[in-house]
Amino acid sequence: HVRRLLKTRAAALYQLEPTSGMLITLAVANDFGAIATPWHALPLGMGAVGLGVCTRQPVNMTDVVTDPRLALPAAVRAGLEASPVRAVLALPLLRDGRVIGALSLGDEAGRTFEAEALAWAWLFADHAATALTNAQLYTAVQAGQVRLQDLSHKLLEAHEAERRRIAHELHDEAGQLLASVHIALETTIIGLPPQFQE
Repeated sequence: HVRRLLKTRAAALYQLEPTSGMLITLAVANDFGAIATPWHALPLGMGAVGLGVCTRQPVNMTDVVTDPRLALPAAVRAGLEASPVRAVLALPLLRDGRVIGALSLGDEAGRTFEAEALAWAWLFADHAATALTNAQLYTAVQAGQVRLQDLSHKLLEAHEAERRRIAHELHDEAGQLLASVHIALETTIIGLPPQFQE
């Protein structure tokens, strides 16, 4: 929606993976058909998106290939030079003071994203951050429920094992006690006068 609203040629949504520090592509929309983003995972600090995440500020570039703020590896630069998308607006997705991802909008070289476009992009970035946070919370709750079910199953198994152990011990103790009582009774009976033994 934001791509159509701002008349951009490409948009990408990234999630920051805390363990690896990589920006993972979640969604891409563009005018190029089957072509998606050339990078499905970006190292933190790479390109306009990485710069936006590191600075926690919007990054507005008219040409990512010539912008002096970016130090791009030769292979990345070559890929970008062949791309029709060279102007980029990158915004960090923030939630509770921490970066959780990024939004990237792209267009042809020379495009400047004006104040109105930046305001709309920030609005969309805020909504995207909320949606991403909700999705992460949902995933965490689902994982917690699976873990809870697993722990509940293990607890039931432990209870059943303990019940069997106690039943076995009671059976063994009761059997031993009855055998002792039987032996004591036989010994007592043998010691009685014959008329009382019956």
